Amino acid sequence: MTGVIVILCVIAFCRRITCARVVLRESVVTIVNPLMTYTVPYAAIAQVRGGGGTLSLLTYAGEEVLGMGYAGSVIDGFVRSADRAAQRIEERVKPKRRKPQEAPVVKKITVSWIADFCTVCAAVCLIVHWFAGT
Repeated sequence: MTGVIVILCVIAFCRRITCARVVLRESVVTIVNPLMTYTVPYAAIAQVRGGGGTLSLLTYAGEEVLGMGYAGSVIDGFVRSADRAAQRIEERVKPKRRKPQEAPVVKKITVSWIADFCTVCAAVCLIVHWFAGT
């Protein structure tokens, strides 16, 4: 039973980490981190920073949003994916920067059905294991 609990926790952890991403939509950029999701309107982005395995957006309101999908990536040191992502976001933001706004950044909890299901199953297995005493 202990092995099942450990495997479910590892699956949940890996799923959360590997699902971190940046999504460019029509008027907003959505940064999906392992625990939180940020939706930032293009007109609210003052600066886009990339490099060194880090991607961050600085808004006109002074808020900094980090993209964890690039955080500390060893691969990024070779392929410079954070730099390319920053460049693509900057291309989308530039036309909308003419009218800077202090639009709110929407912040909500990231839902990952597989990770959440594995976490609940691990908790149930832990409770059963604890009550069974085996």
